[in-house]
Amino acid sequence: IIISYIKFKNYKEELFIWTNDLSTKPPYLIEASKIYDNINEIYEQNNKKENSFEDKMRVFKDYVSMWAHQIKTPLFSLDLILNNHPIDAHGAKAEVFAIEEYVDTLLSYMRLESLSTDFVFEEASLDALINSSIKKYSKIFIRKKNRVDFRKTGLRLTTDKKWFSFILDQILSNSNKYTQDGKISFYMDGKKLIIQDTGIGIREEDLPRVFEKSYTGYNGRIYKKSTGIGLSLVKTTAENLSIDVGINSKLREGTQIILDLKNVLN
Repeated sequence: IIISYIKFKNYKEELFIWTNDLSTKPPYLIEASKIYDNINEIYEQNNKKENSFEDKMRVFKDYVSMWAHQIKTPLFSLDLILNNHPIDAHGAKAEVFAIEEYVDTLLSYMRLESLSTDFVFEEASLDALINSSIKKYSKIFIRKKNRVDFRKTGLRLTTDKKWFSFILDQILSNSNKYTQDGKISFYMDGKKLIIQDTGIGIREEDLPRVFEKSYTGYNGRIYKKSTGIGLSLVKTTAENLSIDVGINSKLREGTQIILDLKNVLN
């Protein structure tokens, strides 16, 4: 009885130590049982979820920090405009629009990261969605002296209109940021929608990473206009809508964003 008690006590202590740190070597009786495999599997799954959560929180904190820094620019400009007499109403509205863009992007980022994001798929006119985004950015086109080249496609697709418009908005916002006195074109190449600008372009070494979160590349560092989240959100949103996204670009020649609509065209 005494020997059995001592063995039991030692086993209990080993089990207690192991349950407090599952990364340590388990007691023999547990290791040799099927229950260990189940516990170990759950432990590994929890580790992966914890690491994934920590990665997402780190990226989110980095983005919010950068976002807070970036939004100060239009706020500062707006403050200067409001202190001038007479007030430049057009300039003030442009800065307010820029602030709204930053806020909308942040909210969209948070919605996409949430498990509760709802997508409502319905038939829509591709031309109507493109025209809506062009109209939204019409004042920016005028201010940057950019021209729009868009011919009606007559195509219809099944998608979430709000999120598809978000994709177009993010692409147009980027194109206008890096294009001055140029042209932004929309056209179809087979089942692919091409959105092309004549802006500053992207360095070849930056292209493989432009869809990564918080990656701003050379343009973001030089021109200090990018939070590095826009194209990442485009990629994530497009995947949720069953749309493949690609990019072609040459420095000082412009950029093409390619939306492959083969899975959504009616």
